[in-house]
Amino acid sequence: MKAESFPFDWRALALSTELALRRWGPVRVLALGMLGLGTLLLLLLMLRSAAAEAPLRERLATRQQALRQALAAARPSPRDATGLGPLMAALGEGDRVEQYVQQVFNTAHAGGIHLGSGEYRWQRDARAETDRYQLRLPVKGPYADVRAFAEQVLADLPFASLDEFSLKRDSIEQEVVEAQLLFSFHLHASAAGQAALKEGHAS
Repeated sequence: MKAESFPFDWRALALSTELALRRWGPVRVLALGMLGLGTLLLLLLMLRSAAAEAPLRERLATRQQALRQALAAARPSPRDATGLGPLMAALGEGDRVEQYVQQVFNTAHAGGIHLGSGEYRWQRDARAETDRYQLRLPVKGPYADVRAFAEQVLADLPFASLDEFSLKRDSIEQEVVEAQLLFSFHLHASAAGQAALKEGHAS
């Protein structure tokens, strides 16, 4: 079946225009025409703008995705965010505390220092997830040797601190002194510390 073509009827357009002018007046017809033309131009501009913005939006989306990935990779862990990262790396291991204590006694023996019966105490910082093992030792020996012993312990165990160093001697001329030394071992939280805490914190 052959499609029929219909020529454009200029007379019909002229007649429609004349009727519109008679009905609405020339001012209203002109206003409606300008409104229609403006709407058409606005639609064309919007289509053109959307087409031009599509590549830009795509590039922005790509950059935002890359930025989110970079931030996720660079985001510190909660522990690092609190500034505890370097401290945690320097802590001792709670499960090796018996070895640390034995090392203290070996250092005393090597330096000719007499150690009495010591006391120990576990403490836990739940927020930082760390343990503190406190070792109180009665020490007897020449003052210079006692001081050298304390310094050597701190050098051998960098996670240890000397919280108390009290001396007792009858006179200044007395060479041998009695001292109370309180060492603290700063450790990662461990099962050994947890067990000691359940037993009453101290022994």
